[in-house]
Amino acid sequence: MSDNSIKILKPSDITKDMLVVDLRPQIDYDRSHYDGAISLCFPQILFRRLIRKKTLDDFLIGETQILRERHSGKFIVMYDDSTSDINTCNASDPLVIFSEIFSAEGTNFAFIEGGFKELKNAFPDMIVASSFLPLIKTIPSPKSSPLEQDPFTMPLNFFLDNFMAIGSEVHAQDISLLDTLKITHILNVTPNETLTEVKNSRTILQIPILDSVSQNILEYLPKAIKFIHNARATPNAKLLIHCHAGISRSVSFAIAYVMWAEHKSLEDANALIHKHRTCASPNLNFMGQLMIFGNFLQNTEEILSPTFVATRASEYIQSQYAQNAQPVQNE
Repeated sequence: MSDNSIKILKPSDITKDMLVVDLRPQIDYDRSHYDGAISLCFPQILFRRLIRKKTLDDFLIGETQILRERHSGKFIVMYDDSTSDINTCNASDPLVIFSEIFSAEGTNFAFIEGGFKELKNAFPDMIVASSFLPLIKTIPSPKSSPLEQDPFTMPLNFFLDNFMAIGSEVHAQDISLLDTLKITHILNVTPNETLTEVKNSRTILQIPILDSVSQNILEYLPKAIKFIHNARATPNAKLLIHCHAGISRSVSFAIAYVMWAEHKSLEDANALIHKHRTCASPNLNFMGQLMIFGNFLQNTEEILSPTFVATRASEYIQSQYAQNAQPVQNE
């Protein structure tokens, strides 16, 4: 993309009616950013989905919902760390990707020449620390990038004393593999039915949810945690949690169980899961709901109670989470 095809602004050109977007990694945004800027940073797996779809609206949650106002004519201003010439960016750079999306849909936008470094030099008084809790913390990449691995054929790595593994639908349909690994319980987090041959020889729980930016998972967590907990208490039991690819839905439920059973924070549970399932990348909607879940882990009996979502969780969604994310709706 030629830099002549998009507008370039100086920091002094920013006005209060513009929507300012920070494209840097989340950890950099949390350290400091231009006052009023919205963080638009996605996990790598989610970012690749966005690149394939070439649309932004399906990925907007939380405070990024304000970017929908671009359809009504709001002007978008983007900045990264220090780019002055967009022609120096590679094709997968966020600045290039979002420029292509905005250009295709006819959105009015520009980028700040010199990025955050220029903003900081020009207006140091406009640089603030983040007040928004990040949904995702960067996890160091393994030697072999998870983006180079096939989630459908990655080996199943067991954790929690060799009890639990996260996998794909391909793993869950491979009866020979299930027999070899002596898997006794399966948590199927998709709308797709488990194979009859698998059902006949194993204990199954199906939670028919979609990998969606509007899917509610909170209401299913108590049931799933009970199932996992009962399986773990069964002698010699081994559990497979799977969704379609073993990237988002199944990982979210595994994180929730680790938070509850091992008394870990969302951040620590996410890191533990990622260590054993390197392609793990729950969508931002699920991560936001897991943040809510973390606020209700003081009373384990309540978490396992059927009234969990109907009472305190619902109240919390309305009173606090709604400030940073659109209220979660059932699919």
